[in-house]
Amino acid sequence: ILKLFISAKENSGTASIGENGVGLKQSCAALSDLSFVLVKNGTKKFELGVIAKAMQKLEAMYLPCFEFHGGDGGETIAQQMLNIFNTPEYEEVAACVAEYGRVRSGGDPSLARGVARLSKHFDDMNQKFFDNPYVFEVIIDNMLHRGRNHDPNDAQDKNVAVRGIINELQREIPRRYLHLNDHFKFCIGKKELSFKYWPERLVEFTKIEIPVRSQVPWSEGFGEMTPDSYYLRIFLGFDRYRITDPDSGIANNKSCSLYIYSRASGRMIQYVSDARILLGLTAGGTMFCQALTVIIDDIDGHLPLDPTKQGIAFGNQVSGNVHEENLYAVVNCVVKFFYNYHLNNFGGRKAVLSAKIKAYSDAELPDNLKTCGNCNLSDYGVRFSMTKKNRIQVDHSFTIGVTHGPDTIFRLTGSGNSSKKAAQKDKRSTTVRKKPSRKKQPKKRAAKTPPTKKQRTSHTTPPPPQRKGLRSKSRQ
Repeated sequence: ILKLFISAKENSGTASIGENGVGLKQSCAALSDLSFVLVKNGTKKFELGVIAKAMQKLEAMYLPCFEFHGGDGGETIAQQMLNIFNTPEYEEVAACVAEYGRVRSGGDPSLARGVARLSKHFDDMNQKFFDNPYVFEVIIDNMLHRGRNHDPNDAQDKNVAVRGIINELQREIPRRYLHLNDHFKFCIGKKELSFKYWPERLVEFTKIEIPVRSQVPWSEGFGEMTPDSYYLRIFLGFDRYRITDPDSGIANNKSCSLYIYSRASGRMIQYVSDARILLGLTAGGTMFCQALTVIIDDIDGHLPLDPTKQGIAFGNQVSGNVHEENLYAVVNCVVKFFYNYHLNNFGGRKAVLSAKIKAYSDAELPDNLKTCGNCNLSDYGVRFSMTKKNRIQVDHSFTIGVTHGPDTIFRLTGSGNSSKKAAQKDKRSTTVRKKPSRKKQPKKRAAKTPPTKKQRTSHTTPPPPQRKGLRSKSRQ
């Protein structure tokens, strides 16, 4: 259950590393000098892994793992542990387990107590998840919070530090995973986690899918689906909890935040608290604030990751600079459309929009709330056009189609003049101001002659040109 990989990125096996790979061992080492990994692998097979600082040498790392069998009427797991740990071969492991048996500060190490504690963990895990044959549990002993000042010998100070870490994990882990199924059960401490973080928080929770090119610049043949195009999934909404945080500032907490989730790594890989500059939005004042939240869901794994899977590495991809520009250009136009659509519903008054969002801060949640991947959210059928200045804006000659999803729990209702006001706003934002021209004398108009019979019969009105544009994928 604990497998070592070499640090080289080629032929190292890193492609098979998941969330229980390097991250598990690194996290355990950062939080404690002694950790245990318990696994229920089937109905009768149990495994134990030990991550201990005391067993590491300069020559090599040592992460021992053991397998036990239970429920067949033979030896108990505790007896099997004692049989193994009392042998000279595993003397170092026995010392670590005995250290875990030091239940009180200043007490003596005890192998028997350590084995009894581990055996109880196995029993509790088996009873709590009796109907699930596959369970994974991590036990962290004497948790340290490296980087924070606290006295490890002070029991009260240590309890405060541990409680702080547990609370942070309970809060952060649901935010970092977007598509975990309800069939998976996760507990931190005694709390079972719910991975419905965004459906619980976002007002006007919306999904828009828009095509993005990875190699061809977006301005070439704008609106055409090229072979390198793929549909990017974007979730948007206004965070009803973040906007009511009394300690949050405009630039830090209430401004447009960006979250990028990668299907390749299975979690959030990037977070930008104020993404207005990154997305090319107006960054002054309170525009694009109101706890606006943008979530990029790389559902098909098109975004290139860096070796640590902690960020995007466009430099590792052919035409990566084009892909990056295309991505943020498309996200920019979607975010501006979504924000202006709802802002203009309230006459462009940001204070009114904020008040409407805050009104949901204490709203109760339904019992049948779904995870993001299973939600039937509101979406918009919208088309974007390219201006003469190579900018993308909403094409208002195309009727915007709004489909209200039943799983968008919190909705904003306004005056309903959003489309008209947005058209006026876009027109103002894309019109180049000119100096007033001098008054000119009116020209004399030539007298019109009536058309001949041939001219009358041959005159036809040409059809309007077909407009090309970037269209979202809508359910309509």
